[in-house]
Amino acid sequence: MDCKLVKMNLLDYAEGNTSEDLKIEIGRHLSSCNECLSYSKTVLDFVNVVNIEKSLTASPFLITRIEAKLKSSGEDNIIPVHSRLIRTYYYYAAIIIIALGVGVFSGKQLGTLLNKNETNVVITSESEQLKQDFYLNEIEKDDVSQVLNNQ
Repeated sequence: MDCKLVKMNLLDYAEGNTSEDLKIEIGRHLSSCNECLSYSKTVLDFVNVVNIEKSLTASPFLITRIEAKLKSSGEDNIIPVHSRLIRTYYYYAAIIIIALGVGVFSGKQLGTLLNKNETNVVITSESEQLKQDFYLNEIEKDDVSQVLNNQ
């Protein structure tokens, strides 16, 4: 029997849920393989702890003592679950609204900053001459060629 099969069946072996033939084969393998033997000790310790925990019985008055402790501490401190969930949603909504506000404000500031950089272009004398030749006013909206075409 190889180590993989032993490890697969070791929990059943420790709990006594294997056939006699498989039990004998696993026992032989454990006597010859130190790695599987140390692994089996870990599994046996685990099974023993689980069996001890299963044997413990809870006090029948445990729930009564917990309820009495909660009532004596004051019911004002106890917040219903649905109330806590609603508060949590309000916090998330507030955080999202604040994040959106910061994003919009930052975007507006960035856009203003970029527009300022575009309007601060130095006008050369050639471009100033072209502007005077083709536009009637300083707002640069009335193109001379369009005005002449309309007449």
